[in-house]
Amino acid sequence: MGYFVDVTKSGGDAIRAYRKIKRKIKDDRFIETLREKQHYRKPSEIAREKKKQARITIKRNQAKSNWKDPSKVRQR
Repeated sequence: MGYFVDVTKSGGDAIRAYRKIKRKIKDDRFIETLREKQHYRKPSEIAREKKKQARITIKRNQAKSNWKDPSKVRQR
């Protein structure tokens, strides 16, 4: 797997080419994958993290839906 950006096509701007490469690497999740694979994680630990993230997502979505609908907003 390699990342390549032609500097001549991007107007010869090295900074712009560097930003494009950084964006490609970020979109590819290359660095995150390397960090995840540095240490062994038990399957139960991974499942626990997924459940925790799901709870956070559900809570966030509920808060957003309550915010949009004034009838569901709690009165003080």
